[in-house]
Amino acid sequence: MILTAAFTLLHVALSLVGILSGFVVLAGFLTAKRSNGWTALFLATTVLTSVTGFLFPFHKFLPSHAVGILYLNVFVLIAQQFMKVPALKALAPTQSEPPFLGAQVVLMLVFVVLGVLAAKRFPAEAAHAV
Repeated sequence: MILTAAFTLLHVALSLVGILSGFVVLAGFLTAKRSNGWTALFLATTVLTSVTGFLFPFHKFLPSHAVGILYLNVFVLIAQQFMKVPALKALAPTQSEPPFLGAQVVLMLVFVVLGVLAAKRFPAEAAHAV
C-alpha cells in the first residue's frame, strides 16, 4: 500500500513537472525565446509520466497511456479532476456529460490558439539554432 502510494505520488509529480515545464516551453515559443533546458525537462518528465502510467493496472488504452504532449497531459489532468473533485464529479459522473465535454473543448481551443500563435511568433532560425 505504501509503495503504491509512493509510486502514484511519483507519477503525479512527474506529470505536474511536465505540465509546468511545458507551459514554460510554450511561453518561450510565444516570446521567440528558445530554452533547451526547459525543453529537455519537459520531454523527460512527459516521457517518464507516460512510461510510469503503463505500470498502473489498466483495462483499456487511454490518452494517459500515450507518449504525451502538453495537451494530453493537461487533458488527463482535467479528466482526473472530474474524477476526484466531488463538485466536478457531481457535474459529470461518467465524464460523458456536457460540463466535461465543454471543459475539454475549451482546452482544445486554447491549445489550438496557443499553437497557432507559437508557430507564428517563433522564428524558424531560432528553431534551428544550436
